[in-house]
Amino acid sequence: MKRLLSLAVIMLLAAFQAQAADAPKIAIVDIQKIVSESTATKDINKQLEKKKNEFQAQINKQEESLMKEDQALGKQKASLSADAFEKKRKEFQEKVAGVQRDVQKKRAQLENAYTQALGTVQKTVVEIIKGIAEDKGFTIAIPASQALYFQSNMDISSEVLAALNSKLATVNVEIKDVKN
Repeated sequence: MKRLLSLAVIMLLAAFQAQAADAPKIAIVDIQKIVSESTATKDINKQLEKKKNEFQAQINKQEESLMKEDQALGKQKASLSADAFEKKRKEFQEKVAGVQRDVQKKRAQLENAYTQALGTVQKTVVEIIKGIAEDKGFTIAIPASQALYFQSNMDISSEVLAALNSKLATVNVEIKDVKN
């Protein structure tokens, strides 16, 4: 009887070990942390901030010019006929609308450039995660934001961040023309 019981216990343990060997090995990755702390993302933000400041300087000049023109138009109101003043006012409003369109275009250019550059970072992160998972035998990688609980030894975020910083330190941010 003891032999039978021992044999049953051994078989159960063997079954559990076989089942454990087939269990998925899970990696946890804090994508948000990796993207926000990467040198590539910091470089992207630096490039975009520089371009944003250039755009802002251009817009400030246009706004200053419009303000001067508005003041001049106000002074001319008394000396112009109603039709002539209305014509100049309309021309001025068209210039204002043109500057507003220019501002929207520049904003869209910055947003598109950011999206494209960040896409390059995210694509590289996925490639790195895949490589690490294959090297370490992980069968699944889950974003940390989707996990309610995990053991710290499952988190490969630091390794992914180091690999990303090594592989992709900078990303060329391209400001492309946007159609109105």
